[in-house]
Amino acid sequence: MAVNCPRGFLEALHACVPDILLIHFSTDLVLQDSDTPYKDGGGGVGSAARCVAQTPHPKNAYGRSKLAFEKALVQGWDRCCIFRMSNVAGPLAPYDKSGKFAQWVETQLRAKGAVDLWRDEVRSFVSIRQVRDGVRACIAKHGVRHEPADDHEARALEAAAFSPSETTRFHARARALRPPVFLHLNLAGPAALSRVQFGRAVAAAAALDGDLVRGALRPAGAAPKVVALDSSSYVQALGVPLVPLDLALREAFPS
Repeated sequence: MAVNCPRGFLEALHACVPDILLIHFSTDLVLQDSDTPYKDGGGGVGSAARCVAQTPHPKNAYGRSKLAFEKALVQGWDRCCIFRMSNVAGPLAPYDKSGKFAQWVETQLRAKGAVDLWRDEVRSFVSIRQVRDGVRACIAKHGVRHEPADDHEARALEAAAFSPSETTRFHARARALRPPVFLHLNLAGPAALSRVQFGRAVAAAAALDGDLVRGALRPAGAAPKVVALDSSSYVQALGVPLVPLDLALREAFPS
């Protein structure tokens, strides 16, 4: 809860920059098994609040803590975008060259000649390109710059740091200048796949034999097995297309 629902951080952020755009990455683990894709809260704090309130009680601590922070944002933040994300696929991280699930599957296939993946766990795997483009579009559309516009604003910022009354005045001005925005969006790929299907897509992208990916049943646990996300609100709100998995994996395993 200290990491995933940092209410103290929210209080400090609100005291310093009440008009900032806060982007929060949540998770599909706030949800439970469902035969139909989950919709999101879309645009507006009212619809977001209804979506969060109707979210089923998560099965594990990670999901519960992430949902708790969604609730905290709905209750007390004016300018926010919550992305409910699924498993991410893409190339190696640019700095430490670490991979994710796709790279692990490829490594297992090359090292062991086969890999067993769950055939009964389903997720809407999302391309890291789509994540990046969504964040970029959200910032471009709703973000603000905090460099002082002129000497008067610079003096107001300096005064706000030392005077409670000036802080209140500055915050009121900041909120008046920046219209509220609240987005509650699913950030997922266009198709829901089992881990076996995903693994075979990885094999195809890495020029390996997809038959080497074998299906297995997932042991009982606290995470949901079948969770698909409907990301149509994401496309509508930000104008960013969904990235097909085959493109994400071509970028993960360039020939």
